[in-house]
Amino acid sequence: MQKDTDNNEELNNQDDGATRKIEKKVGRERVGAAKKHNGESDGKGKSDDLKDVKVSKSFFVYLIIGLIIVTFVLTSGVVPGFMQFLNELNKRVENNPDGTISIQQHAPVGENSRNPDAYIGKVINKKIQFGRQDEFNINLESIEKSPSINGYQKYMYIRQLFYSTVDKIIGTYNAERMGITISNEQVFDVVSKRYYTKQDGSVDYDRMASDRTMINSKYTEPVRSELLYENYEFDYFDNLPVDKEEVSSVFKLENTKVKIKYFDFKFDNIDMLKLDSYLKINDEKFKLYRVTKMIFAESDKKGAESALIEILKDKSKFTEIGNKLKLENKVINVIADTEYRFLDDFYNEEMSKGLKATKIGDVCSTIIKDDNIGYIVVRLDDARSADISSDYVIDKVKKQYVIDNKDIIVADNEKKARELYAAAQKTADYDKLSLVYQAKLESPASDYNLAANNFPNVSTDRTDDAVFIGTVFNSAAGTVLPPKKYDDGVMVVVIDSKIAADPAQVEAQFDTLYKSTASKKTENIKSDFYSSEKKKHKVVDNFNYVFKIQDFLNMQQGDQGQ
Repeated sequence: MQKDTDNNEELNNQDDGATRKIEKKVGRERVGAAKKHNGESDGKGKSDDLKDVKVSKSFFVYLIIGLIIVTFVLTSGVVPGFMQFLNELNKRVENNPDGTISIQQHAPVGENSRNPDAYIGKVINKKIQFGRQDEFNINLESIEKSPSINGYQKYMYIRQLFYSTVDKIIGTYNAERMGITISNEQVFDVVSKRYYTKQDGSVDYDRMASDRTMINSKYTEPVRSELLYENYEFDYFDNLPVDKEEVSSVFKLENTKVKIKYFDFKFDNIDMLKLDSYLKINDEKFKLYRVTKMIFAESDKKGAESALIEILKDKSKFTEIGNKLKLENKVINVIADTEYRFLDDFYNEEMSKGLKATKIGDVCSTIIKDDNIGYIVVRLDDARSADISSDYVIDKVKKQYVIDNKDIIVADNEKKARELYAAAQKTADYDKLSLVYQAKLESPASDYNLAANNFPNVSTDRTDDAVFIGTVFNSAAGTVLPPKKYDDGVMVVVIDSKIAADPAQVEAQFDTLYKSTASKKTENIKSDFYSSEKKKHKVVDNFNYVFKIQDFLNMQQGDQGQ
């Protein structure tokens, strides 16, 4: 999952971090090897007769051992454990762009919110969970209860807290593997100064002695873990050397302004005839449905079931029964849709399956559970084939077409981009090139610089993108850059004009620039390292299932309204 860019200087110090991943990166490999020990024994009988006897005896011995194993399995919970393993295989895993995975069924949301095994994140078999007396939960509560920050800021702080917790678990794990140790004296010193300092600054050793049991159970391990992580970070990331050339290079990148043009080959720029043909071939996949929903409260499952039983006796009475229940305040509402929708736009897998199995005019044979609304009884009013007559249909069909033909589309657009790039070396008639190669020519009015971090289609958070952006700001005016692939297309960038930074400013501000460059270098290396580690360890990141930015924005609006 790619981290969001935060324009709030208070949260992310965006201006200081705008050159992330552009500067030279320093890496360290840590290689560990584990030896495998394999043993093998082989015994043979001295004669054929003895061998026959041994085989006969072995049969009964193996039978008895087998019975013992079966008994053990059935009585010790191995079968449930195996079944749990099989269930794990069926979990729906989502692969994120940053190399992590997400498993919604493991997130503490909806019906799973009270599951003690549910987690926000899982890192090297350690779970980040609600309800623990740990650093994550203490800081989370502090952020949530803070009256001085708005909803959006709370969301961003919590996001930072989660990802820093992930990094800390990984860093501590690596420190332990590398043999970094923390002495009891170091732990004692931190605990005493942090929790047992008197008003005059001296340590209250008497109170420490009386609290010895609590110190061991509550403070010792968290502090030891904290010191372990700090030592690891200091040894491997802090105080990195920075030379004058690096300082100058970073300054120039940050203070150079460029104006560009770019040819944009969008992957979803599909000919309408192709889309229409694709739609007709996949008619069943793009059926449109119109429904009427009878909505019951989340606490009224029995009411929904009773209504469905009554309706199934005479489906023509759906509206009559719904209106009656509405007058009696036994339903939240009865809603007849006026628009047709695709199955997956109902955002409910149960409803999609139910509608697919229901005939027009019939009622779904089971009630539908919607976590955001309650229980629903659904009637299928109509279903029809889609046609290329609305933006809604076009967008849906185009999106699926791109998914089904992604490799072909990408290869075709990359080929056209390479051809345009070659042609642009010979002519500056960019309007003509745009028509010939059917690529939209964009001419942004604004200048771009690194501090704004708003370069089109790419982000400094990605290594490949950061390198490309660095190339843009280091290129001369008039340069046509080789094609750059991004998530939704391929672009060919032309440097229209350039205003270079004043190199004299480097000398005037060298000390400040040196510290800033060293800090950014450390942060870049740490960011790259932990990104790589998250991929290696297959971190489970369920943050976006648990924390919805819209909830925090609503919270912010509520605060402003008071």
